[in-house]
Amino acid sequence: LERNTEARDTRKRPHRKSSQGVWNGSMNFVELGKLMNASWRDCDAFAKSVLHELAEEGRVRYRRRIEEYGRQCRRAKAQGQHENVGKETPISAHEKKDSA
Repeated sequence: LERNTEARDTRKRPHRKSSQGVWNGSMNFVELGKLMNASWRDCDAFAKSVLHELAEEGRVRYRRRIEEYGRQCRRAKAQGQHENVGKETPISAHEKKDSA
């Protein structure tokens, strides 16, 4: 890698958004959306309920993190360190355990 400092010749490489709307031999976004819509319609009630529960858990986790961020901002602003808040937001141990 250190020895190869010349620019690559990209003239032969096809553009990633080709005129056919295909990426890496797969389908485009419109076709993917139609497939996902059809899959959701065909999904049974139990699977939908499981996915709704997972979505709600994600919303609760998101709201908890936003509230914690707000508390950190208010605390840092009171201490005059507001610009440093949110630069690094590692996931705490209990959130790692919850997501596993």
